[in-house]
Amino acid sequence: MVKSESPLLDLRVAVRVSESELPEMLLGYLRDRPTADIYTVDINSIQIDDMGIIKFNILARIGYEDLEVYIYAYKDDILRVKIKEFNSTRFELSDVFAGAPNLAGVSSVDTEAIQMTITTNIGSRVVVKFAPFSLDFYRNEILELVLNGERLFVDNPQNSQSFSVGLSFPRSDHLYGLHEHATGLVLRRTENDDPYRMYNLDHAEYPINDTASVYGAVPFIYGHGPEVTAGVFLHNAAQQFVDILPDQMAYFMAEAGTLDLFVFLGPTPAEILRQYLLITGVSYMPPLWSLGYHQSRYSYLTQEEVKDVVANFDNYNFQLDAIWLDIDHTDGQRYFTWNPDTFSDPIEMQNNISATNRKLVAISDPHIKVEKGYSVYDGALENEFFVKNSDGSVFEGTEVFQSGGTPLMYCLREVLPWC
Repeated sequence: MVKSESPLLDLRVAVRVSESELPEMLLGYLRDRPTADIYTVDINSIQIDDMGIIKFNILARIGYEDLEVYIYAYKDDILRVKIKEFNSTRFELSDVFAGAPNLAGVSSVDTEAIQMTITTNIGSRVVVKFAPFSLDFYRNEILELVLNGERLFVDNPQNSQSFSVGLSFPRSDHLYGLHEHATGLVLRRTENDDPYRMYNLDHAEYPINDTASVYGAVPFIYGHGPEVTAGVFLHNAAQQFVDILPDQMAYFMAEAGTLDLFVFLGPTPAEILRQYLLITGVSYMPPLWSLGYHQSRYSYLTQEEVKDVVANFDNYNFQLDAIWLDIDHTDGQRYFTWNPDTFSDPIEMQNNISATNRKLVAISDPHIKVEKGYSVYDGALENEFFVKNSDGSVFEGTEVFQSGGTPLMYCLREVLPWC
């Protein structure tokens, strides 16, 4: 078994990859697979523990590994499915929830010749089809979501860490979500186009009406129809692609990590959002000044230029609440410093701007310049707060600084207080 490199690198580091290269990467490998019934349920393996967590094995055809399936029933109409190899060495996210909801447990498990019906203590049901394996999710006797076994592929980790899964929304007319992409609110079909790419990129001059990646990636999707709304969240930080297919199917293709799926049974859009936020937490309330117009560009080179831009907003009677500075305000691209020549009096500049009831924002990106003697770099290096390669060395990117830049490992509990 080959241990995977942490897919958090995919989430934290902006790597410039042309969208035209995608078919040569993960996409061509997963997307072109024909549908196939690979897995069947081993009915002799079905177990239920004292917490009401269901566990069973699914047996694979030759060339694939047998897998373990875990089904959790939470309160508030939330279900969770984990699928992974026995003794899995896949990277698995942890400690990122705002507070997982309480387990609801199950009231009954009824096993028949071809399927098993799991009824939760809150009334929702999961029907496990044995051959081929699939999962049907019901709320109030309405089939809201289907995990399609014929679109489930979990690669042998000795060959690859990739996996894919198809999810159908039979009561939905449209699918939404997969933030963020510069395209329409309704997710369009992609079988004859590029899939939606989930991979954080510093994508300058990104195309509009396109499925290309931009700055954020949230693998949360929901289907809406006249009767119900259902949603899913793939709890995985690796690069992903999502095809939107006929019959309201979303086909997730992930580069690595564990298949860890949260299912939200709604039944309304407001309930879907509430259920999702029980897992991820809510955003902080923004300050009032952040809701207006903010001016930014790459880049303002002097403090006089900044003050001149602000003054011209008044000259032309154009609303402005804040102006942002990019990296050129720093001393040699070292964050938390000021360039002594071009921004020699930052306090005076800030006073000048605040006198007009505006705010000044100086950015500090998550990547830190690699330079011994720079106190921020030295401190993070000493505390081992930087992202590391699989061999334990500190990862250094070259896209931002000629001398290299390395991102902080924000998933470590100690990093945010240190910052």
